[in-house]
Amino acid sequence: MTSSAASAAARCSTRSTASSTSRRTSDRSPLDELIEKERWTHLNSLLSDFTDKDRTFVELYYQRGMEADEIAAEMQISLKTVYSKKHKIRAHLVRCLQSLTGDSPIADLAAAAA
Repeated sequence: MTSSAASAAARCSTRSTASSTSRRTSDRSPLDELIEKERWTHLNSLLSDFTDKDRTFVELYYQRGMEADEIAAEMQISLKTVYSKKHKIRAHLVRCLQSLTGDSPIADLAAAAA
């Protein structure tokens, strides 16, 4: 899985459904919004297997785009642990995405992981 695919999966999965559907723009149809909401639901469910600390890391790193040293300070962990967590979480995301079937609304992310 490429770094960008892991980032995309993580960013999608940590966003709340409420915030994603409240940002309605004129170029998005109600069907587009419904599909997006369903994708967020599936991605959030994917993250439910992660520990609280790992979900926090995903939010800080992928959603907020914080730097490693900022994450270390926020989570009160060493910089080395930040890089270790990043590798572990990315590998877990790859495994989770690769286990998805073609019926899943986020199956396209699994294809990007290959």
